[in-house]
Amino acid sequence: MSYLPYLRRLLLGSALAVTGSALAQTFGFAPTVIQINSEQTLNSQTTVYNLGSAPARFTVTPKVWSLQGGQTVLEDTRDIIVNPTEFTIPPGGQQIIRMGLRKKPGADELTYRLQVRQQELPNSDDASVPNVGGTGTSLNLVLSFSLPVYIAPSSAAAKISYAVTRDTGDLLLKMTNAGNRHETYNNFVAERGGRQATLNSWAVLKDSDVTVRLSDLGSATGPLTLSFTNARGEKVHETLALP
Repeated sequence: MSYLPYLRRLLLGSALAVTGSALAQTFGFAPTVIQINSEQTLNSQTTVYNLGSAPARFTVTPKVWSLQGGQTVLEDTRDIIVNPTEFTIPPGGQQIIRMGLRKKPGADELTYRLQVRQQELPNSDDASVPNVGGTGTSLNLVLSFSLPVYIAPSSAAAKISYAVTRDTGDLLLKMTNAGNRHETYNNFVAERGGRQATLNSWAVLKDSDVTVRLSDLGSATGPLTLSFTNARGEKVHETLALP
């Protein structure tokens, strides 16, 4: 499959050792983040790749995505139409998922998620894993994926402010977005007094805030330096003076 070396994909999988062999499920998505410029189009697509050795069946459900109190909230929606909503991919195969916005967008960014859930196939073989008693435990793993969808005009922009508080030996970093577009924090590193804290990626949606814990930086001294890759793929460095 010649596309694999060039595939910008999210590899999400699981593997089980089964009596000396391996039962593996591995899937890829390209792109993993769907960004739509609403001034140009209201449609987009992503491709699911089945990189495993068995067929896989999926359903796709769009959800409205918001943040409330820093927590993800997903709600049912008819704003997004998806095709197909259910499909089976053979081993080594792929499936295009097309989506379109059914409502008129405005100046503010709209945020959704595509919930792609694997379904159990009829007559599929379970993985039998020996346990301590010598009998087999039957496992049938199904996976779920959540792909972010951002729909906004080019004029929309994030407006982030920071607030830092101490919690014993840690720092709590609060990011508030007063803009009308999300900001993304990828490859995040916080440094203070020679100490570092690294975190997984997250997004701060419009009109919302997110607080993260920076372990062991509360007892360090000096300013707090943040380094991350933003939603436009730019490397950003921020220095915050702490009281």
